[in-house]
Amino acid sequence: MSDSGGTRPQPAAIAVLAVVILALLVAGGVGIATHHSTSDKSVAAVIPAGFQTVVDGNDHVSFAVPAAWKVRILPAGTLSGQVDALKKTDPQLAGLASLASTSGKNPQLGVVAMDPPSRTTLVTFSFDAAGVKKVSQIPVASVEDPLIKQGGKNIEAARIHLPVGDGEQVSNQLPIGTATVSEVSFYFVRGGRVTEVILVSLDSQPPKALAQQIEASVAAA
Repeated sequence: MSDSGGTRPQPAAIAVLAVVILALLVAGGVGIATHHSTSDKSVAAVIPAGFQTVVDGNDHVSFAVPAAWKVRILPAGTLSGQVDALKKTDPQLAGLASLASTSGKNPQLGVVAMDPPSRTTLVTFSFDAAGVKKVSQIPVASVEDPLIKQGGKNIEAARIHLPVGDGEQVSNQLPIGTATVSEVSFYFVRGGRVTEVILVSLDSQPPKALAQQIEASVAAA
């Protein structure tokens, strides 16, 4: 993917967050296929039946997750303050503290949601990206490379069209100890910030069908 200019954010933070979440979930020869497709058609957000709408007030976007999921909406603040609050109420998320030194400028967590039975987890994360106006300015390799270094397999990247504009979806599988966990994430640029939605599963296959339902529900809020 070409870089069309502007100040680059630190998109490696996206992959770092994904790896941390994968490791947290498990604690309780790489093939890369890149396919890009774009669409100029605007699409309306769709809330699937049986889903609840969640508003990420930090980044002024909303999206849907299954109604049975437990959702925590985090107040605005510094990442360290958000993590400190999570440590008190959700000690299993304490590993997020490791992001403080690797993420982009002014990083913030937005929403944490989880399906308790399966432990499938969603986290939103964003950081300032001055000078970046569209997702094509973020090289996909800068997101894929950290995953490769962590042992990620079957990494796939695809350009997607969200109700709020173009985005990029990245899926992968990552061995953690004796287990293999999977992830689908998508990110987009809006209001001078990169917003990332990360969906992690203990299943061996990335939860792409669920990710597509969530992607179709993203709207300005």
